[in-house]
Amino acid sequence: MQKQLTWSEIHLDAVRGLAALIVAFGHARGLFLPSLTDTTTAVATATAAAAEQGIAAPTIAHLTIGHQAVMVFFVLSGYLVGGSVLKSFANDRWQWSDYLVKRLARLWTVLIPAIVIGLLLDTIGFHLLAQPGSLYTAPAGQQYILPEYLTRGVDLWTAIGNVLFLQGIAVSTSGTNIALWSLSNEFCYYLLFPLCMLVLHRNVTLARRVVFSLVAVGIALMIGADTAFLYLVWLLGAVVAAIPPRIPSRFAGKVVAAAGLVFVVIFLTLKKYNLPLYASEMLLGILSALLIYAIKCQNTAAQVSLYSKTSRFFSDISYTLYLTHLPFLIFVCAIVNSPWKKWAMSPLMLIAFIAVSSLAIVWAWLLYRLFESRTGKVRQIGYAIVAKCRGKTSADIAEQP
Repeated sequence: MQKQLTWSEIHLDAVRGLAALIVAFGHARGLFLPSLTDTTTAVATATAAAAEQGIAAPTIAHLTIGHQAVMVFFVLSGYLVGGSVLKSFANDRWQWSDYLVKRLARLWTVLIPAIVIGLLLDTIGFHLLAQPGSLYTAPAGQQYILPEYLTRGVDLWTAIGNVLFLQGIAVSTSGTNIALWSLSNEFCYYLLFPLCMLVLHRNVTLARRVVFSLVAVGIALMIGADTAFLYLVWLLGAVVAAIPPRIPSRFAGKVVAAAGLVFVVIFLTLKKYNLPLYASEMLLGILSALLIYAIKCQNTAAQVSLYSKTSRFFSDISYTLYLTHLPFLIFVCAIVNSPWKKWAMSPLMLIAFIAVSSLAIVWAWLLYRLFESRTGKVRQIGYAIVAKCRGKTSADIAEQP
């Protein structure tokens, strides 16, 4: 029997799908169209300065619409992943091995192919499409191709570091795929939250609490202040997961609409207020948490509709879209826009922009079918390995939350 859809599930799918689309279209805009708020030069300067100093490129030196969408992703992750951790502890069924199988299967099933395919596109681009003025020659005014790429080429160790979630910590992001910065954050938060829970758990011995505390502090020191601050944004989602739904279901739909309207208005206008980056990040985190809480309360039954199907489609491919769109867009840009320049804003160029961005969605869907759609099978392999080590069946492990 098919599970009954709820408005909560549909709206969460829509939020996740929209966040991924905003990131992808934001990067496409940066490649093809002029900015309505001219910050490209500042970002390019900061990125080049980092390259000259031999450090990882700054992921975001200022507020962009894509960065805003990543804050939504962090809160969603805290709500979903943090919520599953809370449920495991509440049921006294917490196991590191089971948790890591789920998280790593989810992350690596897409991440490893995304890195390999991204580097393949980069290699082809740098060798065959690097004509004078091409995007692959790191022209001035863009923020995606660092000058260091021209001499570094494909770096195996950087790729391995990204697979191990060390981007921004020990290595730069792999190739031209600067969107990978957030995966390092996510994985560290996946470790920090259970560690914090174990420190506070009543059944954990004092000695183990000390060990877990030291490990958590070590991770926090390793990732740095900026990433540690964003952990607070991620935690907002876990807080929402912990709070029972209190809004009566008959009012929840109206509250969701009101919260969504407030969120959209602030999301679209926040940049012009020039708030400090951390203040903007926290404000977006709080607004996302409030919206997700309202959505959580609208747990009434819903019917299958165009909205539910569209939301599910973009939610399903959101992770693949996030990890694969940028190297693909850069590759296409080098083909159709060389020498590189921003297109003049016009109806024809807007149509071309939408067409190119839509190609990235089709690309992501194809890769989703090849890789992410098989996450369940990869997870079962992980369960089987853990079960063999622990003398259980994989079905026993899979049943755990």
